[in-house]
Amino acid sequence: MLDWVVVAPIVLVAALVIAFVIASALSPVTPRDVAWISGDDVPPADEARVYARYLWRHRAHRVVGGVFGACVALVVVVRWSAPLGAQEVALGAASDPLLCTMSGVVIGALSAETFRLRQPRIAAASLRQRAALPRTGVAKAALVLVGSAFLLSLVLVVAGDGTTALGAAVIGGGTVLLGHATRRAIVGRARPVMSARAARVDAHMRAFAAESVAWLQLAAAVLTCSWVVSPLIADGLGTVAGLGCLVAVVVLLRRAKPRPARSWRPAVLG
Repeated sequence: MLDWVVVAPIVLVAALVIAFVIASALSPVTPRDVAWISGDDVPPADEARVYARYLWRHRAHRVVGGVFGACVALVVVVRWSAPLGAQEVALGAASDPLLCTMSGVVIGALSAETFRLRQPRIAAASLRQRAALPRTGVAKAALVLVGSAFLLSLVLVVAGDGTTALGAAVIGGGTVLLGHATRRAIVGRARPVMSARAARVDAHMRAFAAESVAWLQLAAAVLTCSWVVSPLIADGLGTVAGLGCLVAVVVLLRRAKPRPARSWRPAVLG
């Protein structure tokens, strides 16, 4: 039986933190944000609206994904965990709020680009040459990491103690492969014949999307490795390794964020 006198304040604090994060993440898209993604200090108003809607889509999807992940962890802890304060939790990684929240952010951000997986019906496609995808090395590193984690989880299953690791590897591998398919669609998706201005806007958004997805793939791969490898390390070192993975994921998510770094300033607005 859960002690709701203890649990209620925890739930309240968690709700307040989530509300603060949502308010911060869903801040309005500013002219500085638009200048950053467009590469133009003052883009035309119609182009600025397209960029602003696109950035807002990314922010909203990431917030929804993160909140969903946090709620999953909270439900698991409250419904299926051992008594409050115990060290063992029934469903392993699913009860870790940091891991679940970050996984949700990664999946939510990828969902903002999955519209590219659908091929549009167009009468005439553009034959304009497209730039190569950026951060190819980052995307390949994500595939190598998650593939290695999956193979290790299979070894653990054969050894008789790897069910949680395999589940984590399947989820993480699916996320990385979704990112891989999204990056392929970014460069390969058919697009209609368009004006030079429209093509420039499209190229800027594709470049941002491809780079952002690559960092998100690597974040998902690092999370997967954390789930699979950390439990195999001695208690103290395992905790350090898990925290190190979480720090790495935070750094990668910051690289993939749909807003410029605080130090970035356009020439006109700076």
